[in-house]
Amino acid sequence: MREIKFRGKSLKTGAWAYGYYVKGLQYVDEHAIVPLGGYPIAVDPETVGQFLSIKDDEGKELFEGDVVALSSIIGEGVFELEITADGYFGIQSHLKHIKGYECATHIMDSVKLCGNKYDNPELLESGNE
Repeated sequence: MREIKFRGKSLKTGAWAYGYYVKGLQYVDEHAIVPLGGYPIAVDPETVGQFLSIKDDEGKELFEGDVVALSSIIGEGVFELEITADGYFGIQSHLKHIKGYECATHIMDSVKLCGNKYDNPELLESGNE
């Protein structure tokens, strides 16, 4: 069964919070992450990302907004991970957008977490040809 969880940067501490994502509920900040068995943590909604139910080659969980070094039959490069508007897991570079079958995990030879677009925006500044 697919694990549903999110992460977001705490407005108070700037640290990443992991858990359930809630917004607009009574007694809860506008956007919050609620850790399992914990209290809501107000987060910046721009940083909220869903767990993609995949891990990199070292076993690190991958979330929307993560930046990965990817090697597959579609090529190599540094890409941002995303869930597209139509629900596909996708990868994004500033030059091309590939979604659906082309980036299915079974065709990825190697995936390494490099950082994320919030803490490491410089990772996306180099071109992906």
